[in-house]
Amino acid sequence: MADRLKPENKEIVERIRIFEKELFKEQKFKVYRNYHVPENFVKKAKKVLSFGVGGDANFEKLICFDNLDLDVRLYDPTPYTIKNIKQIIEKGGYRQFNEIPNANLLNQQIIKNNLKFMPLAYAPNNGKMKFYYKTEPGAKKPEQALGSFSLAGAFDNPDNFVEVECKNIQTILTDLNWNNVDILKTDVEGLWYDVGLELQNIDCKFWVSEMELGLGGSFDESFDKIRKLCEIHRDKYNFYVNRKRLKAMMEVIFFRKDCDES
Repeated sequence: MADRLKPENKEIVERIRIFEKELFKEQKFKVYRNYHVPENFVKKAKKVLSFGVGGDANFEKLICFDNLDLDVRLYDPTPYTIKNIKQIIEKGGYRQFNEIPNANLLNQQIIKNNLKFMPLAYAPNNGKMKFYYKTEPGAKKPEQALGSFSLAGAFDNPDNFVEVECKNIQTILTDLNWNNVDILKTDVEGLWYDVGLELQNIDCKFWVSEMELGLGGSFDESFDKIRKLCEIHRDKYNFYVNRKRLKAMMEVIFFRKDCDES
């Protein structure tokens, strides 16, 4: 669903547009659902980590249509996703599927061979943590909550949480016996800065992430964190805008320079 600019977001969105131009380039990569990745790079990739499935695994499936050899690991600890993961992964009908010959047959092949789900959360430190969710009308149980979950702190009611198992990326790579990851996608509600810092210590070619701004701090603090990540990684990565959002959020791409043929 496309964003709609709310009046209360107008000023921050204007600031975001200026900030994006300062540090991030435009791109013309192929769109896979809501994320942009160069098609040639997808076809050469082997290993994918995706954090934050929610109710939509179309990105993960669509990249597999371009590369049936991908090993895609999906991570999400939200009760709704865990309860409904089979239906979420099997769900088709997204418009891009209609453009693919034999989409239904390939979809079943991909579900069976390429996608593997784990009910884990990303966090910079391993162990169990409180995973907070927003109060929602009619959601009497955590698995009925369809909105945002976050390890960064309570949204409204501090009693709205579930305990979840957390691992950092280095631990997950070790568990998988992987020494690198080609595509890393993160939608981790406020922990994007921790992922960006961990990028220093892992072999990752392409990182695409949502970056919520002002969550757990001010907008200026969020901008400062993004500047710091760009400074840390400027010799190794090129920086692109993934999508221009109309709310207090950025979506960015860090693409390793030795892999970037754009």
